[in-house]
Formats: sequence, C-alpha cells, structure tokens
Amino acid sequence: MSWRIVYITDVDKLSLNLNSIQIIHEEQKYFVNLNEIAMLVIEDYKSIITTRLLIELAKQGIPVLILAMNSMPIGEYFPISNNSRTSKRISEQIAWNENIKNKIWTQIVKGKISNQINTLKKLNILEKISLLEENIKQIKNGDKTNMEGISARIYFKELFGNEFIRFNETIENYCLNFSYHIIRTIISKEIVARGYIPSIGINHKSQYNVFNFADDLIEVFRPIIDYYVYLILEEILKSETFELNKSIKIKLIDIINNKIEYKGKEFLIINAIPQYINDVVNFINEKNDSFEIPKLL
Repeated sequence: MSWRIVYITDVDKLSLNLNSIQIIHEEQKYFVNLNEIAMLVIEDYKSIITTRLLIELAKQGIPVLILAMNSMPIGEYFPISNNSRTSKRISEQIAWNENIKNKIWTQIVKGKISNQINTLKKLNILEKISLLEENIKQIKNGDKTNMEGISARIYFKELFGNEFIRFNETIENYCLNFSYHIIRTIISKEIVARGYIPSIGINHKSQYNVFNFADDLIEVFRPIIDYYVYLILEEILKSETFELNKSIKIKLIDIINNKIEYKGKEFLIINAIPQYINDVVNFINEKNDSFEIPKLL
C-alpha cells in the first residue's frame, strides 16, 4: 500500500527511472519507488519534470499537487480515469437517490460535530460542549436547519478565540487550508480510482467547485486535522515571528500519517480514507446498511 507523501523543493530535475522517481539535486541522484508514493507535492519554480514521469504517475493514479508562490496549492494533476467502468460509475453517481444522499449527509454532519466535540475535549476546551451536543440532537434529515454551519461557527471561536474568522488571512487559516487541501487531494484520488468524479457532490453542489464530492467526504476529517494543526500552531506561536518554512509545511503534510480510530481499529488517516470512501459508496449503492465515522483516538 502506498504511504509516502513526497514533498519536492529545490531540485533540478524529476524523471522516471524504471519504477522510481529519479530526483537530481546538485548532480546527486535520489530515488523513490512509485509503489510507495500516495501523493507528490511540488513547491519548486525551477525544477524540470519529464512527460514520461507524468504519464507513469497518471497510470499509477498518483496525484500531483502544485504549490504557488504563496505556498498554497494552486493546481492538481490527476489521471483522466484509472477505472475501466468510469462511464457506468458516473451515470450511477448522477442518478444517486436523493433520500439516500440526505441520510448520508445527516450522518456526516453528526459525525463532524461529534469529532469537533472530541477535539475540544482533548484540548480541554469545554465551555461549549453541551451546546454542540444539543446541536447534534437538533439535526434534521439532510441538515435542513444547517446545524453544520451553526456548530462550525461556535467550534472555531472556541478553538481559536472570539476574534477568529474562517478564511481571513491568518496563520491559523493558512495552516488549516494547507492541511485540508492535502487530505482533499487524497480523497479525490480515491474517488477517481473508483470511477467517480469529484465534482458531483452529495450536499456540496456549487457549479464553481470541482471538488464537491470530495468536500462532502472530507467533513468528518476536518476536526481531526484541526486537532493536529492546533498542536503545530502551539509550537509555531511560541516563537516571536512566524515563518512558513519547510519544516512547518512538512509537519502539516505529515498530519495525514497520524493514527485515528475507524470501525473499532487503529489506522493511519491516509489508510482509513480508502475504507471510509468504500463504505460510503457502498451505502449509496445500497450494498451496506450503514457506515461509520472516523474518530480521534
């Protein structure tokens, strides 16, 4: 099973050598076996990457995430399809039953808020726990009353303070957005591998979002990511100045290799994602009676 997220910066050339990426840096050669790679993250404005390598990455379903000058993701490279039944799967996806989609979204919202509660408890931030627990009880089918959005506003104020506003240009939002994008890329990779497309969502339906389905599935993982981001931020904010250096980005990328609980067992986040997506898709296609929510240990 692939498990490495390879972060590339300050190299001269990336090419294919047998079944490995050959990395050339200052005339030195390094090799990483493609079978080990779950994702490639590139933050380098001078390096050359060969078409032959891009072809092999697509064949093996390895996504490539490109970071811009501000260190935020700006582009992704996916295979058009690496499933022999893509056309059939997309037809199924378009025709998914609305009642079942509402059931899934209801469970995802309950799971997300439960994970928000778990995150606050682990960080000993307890004042709004009872309110969030009450919000779970108030969730209607398909979350028609938007308990997901209401709870998120309460939760983030508790996590980062009353002045915190999601999507403002802050250290907290940068770290959250960076880490979310890493996991969303892994989720999108798994969606494509199953023959579906990330843009046709269950609840997210924006015509401007090519990751609607991925953004549905990621919701239960967000509070888990938040917990680890919070711990990284604690370390960052001990210093007098914030610099988004290579070591911090590596820590944010490496969040996905932390352990969580899924179906009563311990998994790395990166290994729980394929099983979780299988369970959700099987529930949609009425092959499963239920699916479980990943949780913080």
